[in-house]
Amino acid sequence: MSIDNPEKFVAGIWDWAVLDGCFGDGHIRPTDIDGAVERNGRMLLLETKQPGAEIPYGQHVMFLKASQSGYVTTFVVWGPRGSPVQMAQYHKGQVRPARLCDIQKLRSECERWYEWANEQNSGTISHTPPPRFINETTT
Repeated sequence: MSIDNPEKFVAGIWDWAVLDGCFGDGHIRPTDIDGAVERNGRMLLLETKQPGAEIPYGQHVMFLKASQSGYVTTFVVWGPRGSPVQMAQYHKGQVRPARLCDIQKLRSECERWYEWANEQNSGTISHTPPPRFINETTT
């Protein structure tokens, strides 16, 4: 996704504090995902971090648990915007530790994931249209 209108993009970012207390008595809070791709029922989640940033524990657990399904792979990419320097991977319940990465390596890993996902059989899906926002004045 390209950001065509940064002001509109920033205005659309939700503060998930509105859901505080909805997930039990713990400190569970929603996390954001920076990118996602679906192919044949397999999902690739892309999470970006600034160099040196830690993966929050809850986010780590979510990536690990999701990967155990065999349907979700996560790439965590560290680096300034558009310039990866390291990458870690969660896949099939395993964590590949951070390793050096550049844009060519990131692209290669994404292409490799796509080739793998493209070979998977997802069965058929319903072709119902996505939900739409309903204007309050429309009945």
